[in-house]
Amino acid sequence: MLWLETGAEDSFTAARSLYFSEGFVECEPFADYVDDPLSVFMTRSL
Repeated sequence: MLWLETGAEDSFTAARSLYFSEGFVECEPFADYVDDPLSVFMTRSL
């Protein structure tokens, strides 16, 4: 599995679109991250 954290603001729309196009889906916070309205957490199976 791969996980990533990216921004939730409009300026990150292009990045999130790229991640979605590569098979990432939104998920719950992972590792030491906590729920944050400025973050989007994503994961993808290998």
